[in-house]
Amino acid sequence: MLPGTAAANPQSRKESPPEKSQPRPNVILITIDTLRADHVGCYGAQTVKTPTLDGLAHDGVLFERAISQVPLTWPSHAVILTGTYPFQNGVQDFTGQPLAPQFRSVAQAFKQAGYATGAVVSAFVLDRSWGLGRGFDFYDDAFSAETFQKKDIGLVDRRAEDSVAHAIAWLKKTPQRPFFLWLHLYDPHNPYDPPEPYNTDYKDHLYDGEIAYADHELGKLIAWLKQSKLYDSSLIAATSDHGESLGEHGEDEHGFFIYNATVHVPLIVKPPAGSGISAERRHDPVETTSVAASLVQLAGVKDFIKRQFQAKGLFDRNSGSGDAAYSETFYPFSSFGWSPLHALERRPTTGCRRRFKRKAATAPGAQSVYSPERRCRKSKSRRARKTASTRLLWFSRRCLT
Repeated sequence: MLPGTAAANPQSRKESPPEKSQPRPNVILITIDTLRADHVGCYGAQTVKTPTLDGLAHDGVLFERAISQVPLTWPSHAVILTGTYPFQNGVQDFTGQPLAPQFRSVAQAFKQAGYATGAVVSAFVLDRSWGLGRGFDFYDDAFSAETFQKKDIGLVDRRAEDSVAHAIAWLKKTPQRPFFLWLHLYDPHNPYDPPEPYNTDYKDHLYDGEIAYADHELGKLIAWLKQSKLYDSSLIAATSDHGESLGEHGEDEHGFFIYNATVHVPLIVKPPAGSGISAERRHDPVETTSVAASLVQLAGVKDFIKRQFQAKGLFDRNSGSGDAAYSETFYPFSSFGWSPLHALERRPTTGCRRRFKRKAATAPGAQSVYSPERRCRKSKSRRARKTASTRLLWFSRRCLT
């Protein structure tokens, strides 16, 4: 599905009033920074314990091929919260400008619908000055002065224990229902230094120790929701902004390349009770651009932000998802003068196997060639590849104009 039109201007359109007759679920968006999918238990990881995320996957829908649109924290969160691609909202690198005012955050849609809105972010790179604080009644981005003295400003953060405690404290002080909460945990980001006992238990792979620690602290929020009888009726989405290369392809961290190590992220949606959505695993590629549309759709919120979305919801039957998922990075271009990178993650061509057999040259001076032993049984696979190639070309042209 090609992206839609430009974002709607909040000054030029009337907002739809909330519907009071239909009860709406509480909505919790969880983003765990720098979390690659293959280091989560429910995605097959064997060396790290993630019982909280595994429990959400057991109760909800796990998207096996979720793709981040950009492997950088601030631009990727702009995608998640606005439902727009980086080249559309203008946030393509951490060296760029704040989010332009004409782009609405999903928090604004929930607030207009009567939700209490709160956010707790765990890193200074998501400070409200970048534009993601719009629409939130409560935006907790305060960090101690001591932290700024000890760390580079780009690495100022706080541990998951503190952020989860702040989130629960806000929920306890917010009698109004329903609520929309965005909780951001930063722990898996470099440097890897999890607290004990995770530092000892994962001494040979501290990155996994950070993941296990963040998952454990997240479990406190889930436990509070269950104790407060809010878990079953709540819509919970857990994902990440990007992964981590961990030395693969010559990259230690993230941002420069767009291999699966940094763009394949976990995406789990635990629907509210009565939604009619069953727990399952879905295999087709999906984009984090679809998260905002999915939250609004499943919550039953009517708002003109839908005109801004460039991808339909994950559960929209007419979304056209599953063909390909787009990623880009301008970091090598803006910081090193190299070329920007663009990629599409395509749906596997099931039922279509091509094996190539080398044919020897039959004429003097001719070169050996490779030819398929048999043709693909499904012409649909060829069409899918052609469609994906056309989309990538279209995206690239949009990025460079």
